[in-house]
Amino acid sequence: MGQDSVLCVFGCGGWTGVGYRWAASPWLVGGTTVIQQSHNPHRVFSDHNLTHAVLIPSALATILAAPKNAFACNDKLHLFVGGGAMTRAQVGEIKSRITPNLYNWLASTEAGCIAVTPIETPDDHRWHKLVADRIVEIVDDDNNPVPNGTMGRIRIGAEGGPNGYLNDETTSREFFQNGYFYPGDMAAMRHDGRVSLYGRITDVINMGGRKCCHSRLKTDCVTNWA
Repeated sequence: MGQDSVLCVFGCGGWTGVGYRWAASPWLVGGTTVIQQSHNPHRVFSDHNLTHAVLIPSALATILAAPKNAFACNDKLHLFVGGGAMTRAQVGEIKSRITPNLYNWLASTEAGCIAVTPIETPDDHRWHKLVADRIVEIVDDDNNPVPNGTMGRIRIGAEGGPNGYLNDETTSREFFQNGYFYPGDMAAMRHDGRVSLYGRITDVINMGGRKCCHSRLKTDCVTNWA
């Protein structure tokens, strides 16, 4: 972002990584943040001065439900969607109705931004492109790195960031260990360094001796059929 950027953050709570980091980012370049409540958020896209926008899937669904002629496509807009999975149908509709510049944004309140992936191919919908300066590893239950393509727990280097939760030592010990933050997600890393999420640790079930995540099965059904 720069001094000519116009950013809109849709419906993201101030306690979330999306809510407070993006909303405060204009201040870093001398900009202004305006807080507005609206029952018709899609109207923002009628302003072609808009250069950046951040959405969560629930807000995206509301905007895509607007009439087809409610706003025109903006080729200059960069749209970031985080906090959940988009369907393939939504990806197609975003590119035809809102902007061709679509990004899958993976982050957490504790660890900040982990991956930013331009959605240009079907592969980009599932496999996240990690931010260059972040330490991200996939490990087993003993915290040993697993081979590429093997599902395990994802952990993010926490050096220079938070190292616990305020007044909650028990939870802090569970999620912050040995200089890493463990968000509780299952994932696998590909040979090219890209990462795919497979649901939460508590989602893991045993199917015929093979570990899998029932939430990922649900996501696959949604993304492939919606």
